[in-house]
Amino acid sequence: MADEVDAWGEADERFHRALMRLSGNRKLHGVGCQMRDFVLRAHRVALRLQTPDYRAASTANHAKLIEALLAPEHAFATDAHYNQRLRGEEALVGAVEKYRINRL
Repeated sequence: MADEVDAWGEADERFHRALMRLSGNRKLHGVGCQMRDFVLRAHRVALRLQTPDYRAASTANHAKLIEALLAPEHAFATDAHYNQRLRGEEALVGAVEKYRINRL
């Protein structure tokens, strides 16, 4: 089970880094990857505390985001990605609060 969660987390990380790279904006990619590196350990801990439903919902949201990026209207893609980021942030903060994690 832990291996499955770790593999999913690694795929999720590659997905988000690829999105930044595909933007064509080197500065966004560089700074974005630095920020992701900064929170990577916290993300991995929180991911292990989430249910499989969380990962399934994230995977479905990733698929919707790809569809939106391929569509002629990209505003939905921006909204979809922003909402997914909020969801992930809430899950991380929720796990930290629920389990009273004060060190990573």
